[in-house]
Amino acid sequence: MLSLFPPTFKNRANGMRVDIAEALAEMGPSFFRLPGGNNLEGQTVATRWQWNNTVGSLVNRPGRVGDWGYVNTDGLGLLDYLNWCEDVGMEPIMAVWSGFALGGTSVAETQLGPYIQQAIDQINFVIGDPSKSAAAALRASLGHPAPFALTYVEVGNEDFFAASTLVACLTVTPHTHRHI
Repeated sequence: MLSLFPPTFKNRANGMRVDIAEALAEMGPSFFRLPGGNNLEGQTVATRWQWNNTVGSLVNRPGRVGDWGYVNTDGLGLLDYLNWCEDVGMEPIMAVWSGFALGGTSVAETQLGPYIQQAIDQINFVIGDPSKSAAAALRASLGHPAPFALTYVEVGNEDFFAASTLVACLTVTPHTHRHI
């Protein structure tokens, strides 16, 4: 594998570009929503963001088809996002997959068990005790034995389940409905 990254922000392995991270840090953001909405959902169930495919060695991350037809290497993974939040002083707002994909596919309620477990493992990776959770033990083995700060978990990505709810959201004035 070849990386063209120059030195990174706070010298993190697989960290952020210094210029971009410093520009963001200078703005003083208080939170960062991750991994990003459409990135989370994927066009299909198979191409959704899966936290466990985004941690560890870059050469072992399988990647996937991105939402707009490009290859997403998942080179910026869950641990990388969390380290960045910690380095900049941002509170992470972490999303877990809700069972819906952008292409319109949804997982039946009776089939959600493995996906719920994956969400539980994702949360445990972030805040779990390494002596009680395999996901937290993985985090510790990757160099962050202490839990990260995590107060908010978002389920899904601004999912709208009917045309009427989408229309209602789109007609709300900017003064009452804002995203960062």
